[in-house]
Amino acid sequence: MYRQLSVEIETQRKIARSRKLSAFHRNATTWELLLLLAANDGESDLGVYNTLDQLETGYLGQSALLKFLRDRRLDGLLSFDEHEKRSKWRLRLEPALYEEVVEYLAKRNRELAKLLGSDETAGPESDIKPDGPSAHVFAKTSDR
Repeated sequence: MYRQLSVEIETQRKIARSRKLSAFHRNATTWELLLLLAANDGESDLGVYNTLDQLETGYLGQSALLKFLRDRRLDGLLSFDEHEKRSKWRLRLEPALYEEVVEYLAKRNRELAKLLGSDETAGPESDIKPDGPSAHVFAKTSDR
């Protein structure tokens, strides 16, 4: 278990050193937003408000999330693209940010899989497979 936690500690340190990832890692809701967009190939076709409605962590309210989105837009980490429906705006991650988060997840997953595969005392938690929305992200990153 110590080696698994060491991988997570190093992962957290890598996130903190990344200007792009650390901007989203400040709280659970913004990190969930990043993962949600990444799970959808870096964009959401639902529109801003419908995308925000999909978030379940609830750490930030809608007005704080909208301010966060505007700030990330100014940073160049997010873009708002026109939607077919004129009253909606599509959210899209900056391509380099999308690549960074996918690579970050893939590397962490490879390291954990290597540890769990070689650790004969790993126990039943090594058989756990993600399900739900995170399964899509896990599957995409583990294939790379």
